[in-house]
Amino acid sequence: MSHDPYQIWISEIILQQTQVKQGLPYFEKFMKRFPTLSSLAEAHLDEVLKYWEGLGYYSRARNLHSTAQTLVRDYKGQFPKTAEALMKLKGIGPYTARAISSLAFGEQTAVVDGNVFRVLSRFFTDPFCIDLPAARKHYQQIADQFMGEEKAGDFNQSMMDLGAMICRPGQPDCDACPLRSACKAFKTQSQTKFPVRKPKTPKPERTALCYVIEHRGKFWMQQRDASGLWGGLFEFPWYEPSDTVPDFLSLPEWVELGKVIHVFTHFTLHLKVMYTCPPKNIFPPKTLTVSLEDIDNLSLPKAMHKVLQLVRNK
Repeated sequence: MSHDPYQIWISEIILQQTQVKQGLPYFEKFMKRFPTLSSLAEAHLDEVLKYWEGLGYYSRARNLHSTAQTLVRDYKGQFPKTAEALMKLKGIGPYTARAISSLAFGEQTAVVDGNVFRVLSRFFTDPFCIDLPAARKHYQQIADQFMGEEKAGDFNQSMMDLGAMICRPGQPDCDACPLRSACKAFKTQSQTKFPVRKPKTPKPERTALCYVIEHRGKFWMQQRDASGLWGGLFEFPWYEPSDTVPDFLSLPEWVELGKVIHVFTHFTLHLKVMYTCPPKNIFPPKTLTVSLEDIDNLSLPKAMHKVLQLVRNK
């Protein structure tokens, strides 16, 4: 278990939306390029986004970069030692703040996330719905009491590991669980009923046309605004039916390369990928145009990698 606040911070941010097994290679690659707080602070944001590529939720990478610069500039390169102080930094919420303060500095506070929710709800067969806004406060109180006089760092690491590797969502490995003899869900064989969640509602589906224009080996791309969906990343331009499409895209020579489906947290996007290679340059002024080889140096969201694969296979 690392006690380095920088390593803890990076790993916890990566694991917010990624399972440990999938997140480990990303963590190792990121740490190899940005081994210290100063190396992250001094890097260009585009490079940070490139190394974050594939993890999604790119606001996390932007916040990492911004907070690293804040720590170097305003905190002399040192992390605050309390969760309360850490939560004042951009992108560090209650869970991450408590993870850093307890694991790195020994602050006596419990960490609660989805894994801990699951362990506690099964152990006590607690009917509190974890999707409610009050769930974090509810389970924080239980976890703090459950921890007792144990060392916070050891307790939190054990609970996180227990939830990630043994008390898993679908198929908990109860035979390997050290809490089995006292677990109420195990005694009543009701493990799959906990934690209690709201019924899932179908995700909305959205459709759009994605335009790939090639002229003399160059492709038209654009960089998204820093905020919002895919903030700061590069893309082949795409438009939904309600969007205003530029006039120069009204060409008769489009060929459909295929379709791309990408699932976001709150909706599913269906992209129809259209391709054209006009004999004359129709790119708008001051447009970003890059070769197929240079596209690999840009930070792209997963959906655009799927589009790129269709382009390579055309």
